[in-house]
Amino acid sequence: MAQLKTDERSALHGALMDAYPERADLESLLQLRLGEKPAVVAPDRTRQDKALLDTINFFEKYNRIVEFVTAAAADRPQDAVLAAIAQTIQQRLNGAGGAGGGSASPPAGPPPAAKPPAAKPPASGGGGDGGGGGAPTGGIAKVLVGFAIVIIVGVLVMSFARPIFTAQQWGFARTAFAFACAVLAAYIPLKLDVKFGNWLAATGAGAVFAIVFFASPPPAPDATMTVSGYIQYVGGTAPVANAVVVYPQNNLKSNPTPADGYFTLNGVPTGATDFRVEAGGKVYALKIEKASGEGYPIVARDPKPVDATPIALPASNWAAVKRITCPGNTPGQKGAAFKLTSSAASNAFGPILLFRVISTDDKTRLAQVLEVKPDDAASVSTPDPTHQREWEVAAVPTTGVSLGVTLCLTRDDKQPPNAQGLRFEYWYRRME
Repeated sequence: MAQLKTDERSALHGALMDAYPERADLESLLQLRLGEKPAVVAPDRTRQDKALLDTINFFEKYNRIVEFVTAAAADRPQDAVLAAIAQTIQQRLNGAGGAGGGSASPPAGPPPAAKPPAAKPPASGGGGDGGGGGAPTGGIAKVLVGFAIVIIVGVLVMSFARPIFTAQQWGFARTAFAFACAVLAAYIPLKLDVKFGNWLAATGAGAVFAIVFFASPPPAPDATMTVSGYIQYVGGTAPVANAVVVYPQNNLKSNPTPADGYFTLNGVPTGATDFRVEAGGKVYALKIEKASGEGYPIVARDPKPVDATPIALPASNWAAVKRITCPGNTPGQKGAAFKLTSSAASNAFGPILLFRVISTDDKTRLAQVLEVKPDDAASVSTPDPTHQREWEVAAVPTTGVSLGVTLCLTRDDKQPPNAQGLRFEYWYRRME
């Protein structure tokens, strides 16, 4: 194998440093002019001087140094120093029968055009002189490094935001942190070898993973407590059944409370005070400062209607309306229109007014409602609209309002309709 002289090697290395100061330029030369993978020829991405020295050694090892200097000089035609050094090496080695770029054949070994076998990357991804020997390059490297930084920052933030970890959370965080540190170590020049007894030996990035993973102190035993108490309705001590107390930091939940509203929540981190209660489809904030025995009246009752006693008006308040013609149920049958007007009594009970008309005669039907007062009265559904109609006014003044209903009556027989079987009543309602 043709060897460079010491002065030739030094001069060539210096000329290459001037001609190829950037990694990208060297990679272009290796890929485009020599058909080689930069990661195989010059794996060190952090030191350009080391990468160029590795490149010289690679082509010298495979008897292709003349081919290399010829390609470098052609790639930098304006560099007179590199051209002169390349010419000196070509003349000496070609004249001595060494490996050339194509004008002479070597006495033994594979032809210059044959590619050497691919160099096998170090097993640990970071042994030897640097940590990046087998690490991915280019865009993949940026993704890996960025991902590793995100993991490291995330674990550090979590350790300050929630200093108490469960054993499962700690195991995940430790593994992710060790992996991220190993990824970064793969791109940092280092020489590191570690052993753990007789069962593990690692170098480079693998050594970093082993140190971070196995040397990390175990989490302190979880300091927990049990909290208990009674969930109650607001304004008293009435218990709330089927309520669930939740510790939101790790979504720890109690069983639904029984009829007495009692809850117990185990495994809560010591000193925790902020909880929530889920009851009746709603969520309430709960602060627990005593571990047990307290009552917590925080659940609001769903409002329920409370009605005053209805006030009934006599049937004599209905008056026939002759000017309105109402059709009958069958041919030849006639209907009749009737109207009732009245003032509701002063309201001191609640803001909602309800009123209704009921036909107490099975044969008399409420065929059609022609007019209702007040105008904002809303119809309320009833089980049998032909014998009962009901209305609601959402907000009325305390002084009362004027009421009025005009409707058509029909009968199932051939008798003329009358209002004797009609009952009109109204009442007030409030929500509690």
